[in-house]
Amino acid sequence: MFSISAQIESQLNFTNIWSAAHCTLKTEINHLEQKQLISDLVFLTESDRILHFEFQSTNKKSDLMRFLLSDSYLAYTYDKPIDTLIVYTGEIDKANTSLDFGSVKYGVKVFYMSNFDGDKKFVEIDKKIKNGDNLSCEDMVSIAFCRL
Repeated sequence: MFSISAQIESQLNFTNIWSAAHCTLKTEINHLEQKQLISDLVFLTESDRILHFEFQSTNKKSDLMRFLLSDSYLAYTYDKPIDTLIVYTGEIDKANTSLDFGSVKYGVKVFYMSNFDGDKKFVEIDKKIKNGDNLSCEDMVSIAFCRL
């Protein structure tokens, strides 16, 4: 990092975009790391969007950063809009849904299993089966989520 010269400071002030800079940072990022990013589920929807599911039992900023990285690679690879849904299991009933790094903003949708009454849903589905009613796709998904 180097001190900013008066000339560069004047140029930054002229743009009226940034606050005063006090040092420069590297402009070349040499980063070589072999890392496998695994997402829980990723689909291409009929509307030509990527649907990214994550099932989480923890609520940490580093998790959201990892999803941002995964979504960045998905966007770069497929060049499609991405909708990310994080399903929080366990007792998590509140989580950060966004990151803001100035011009880089990231947001996800969340579903809290702590708000899902699996016992009630199971009784409703059991009643449908005993009555001979057909189960909907939503009922089938609810059965899967009862396990979480």
